[in-house]
Amino acid sequence: MAVQTTLNLSLRVNEILNSENKSGSVPTRIEEVLRLSDGTSAGQADLVFSDRRQLGNGANEDLDLAGSLQDSFGNTLTMVEVVGVFIRNRETAAASVLQVSAAAANGWAQMISGNTNHLKIKAGGFFLWWDDAGSAVTAGTGDLLNLANANGAATLDYDIVIVARSA
Repeated sequence: MAVQTTLNLSLRVNEILNSENKSGSVPTRIEEVLRLSDGTSAGQADLVFSDRRQLGNGANEDLDLAGSLQDSFGNTLTMVEVVGVFIRNRETAAASVLQVSAAAANGWAQMISGNTNHLKIKAGGFFLWWDDAGSAVTAGTGDLLNLANANGAATLDYDIVIVARSA
């Protein structure tokens, strides 16, 4: 199996001023295309985990990056370095918050330092993290990513994609 990855990021904002004395516009444009070929070196990736998942009322889960996740073909993934993580909260209710952190025990703290720090992704929001050099996953001591339904009042659906290397 081979993995080819392309990340297209485009952000365009145009500030417009219309007043009696002044007018004009100032565009802001950020466009980035990142490509990874198949492999285990910098600029490459050979593993991908993608899933649409659901957390019940107040539930949380630890995703084991080093040995329990499976790719789309049912192969077990043992990630050694993570290159990219994309997480999207699919909910629309304003109270729906997906909380992301390193797990309390054996947490993967490369993206979010320590299990007391966390990222909150509100309804309809997403988070993208990218590290072309790769961030280490240490099986048994630093490999668990925790996701929690911080709303506590309803079921929460989310999408996750993790791009990684096996060596």
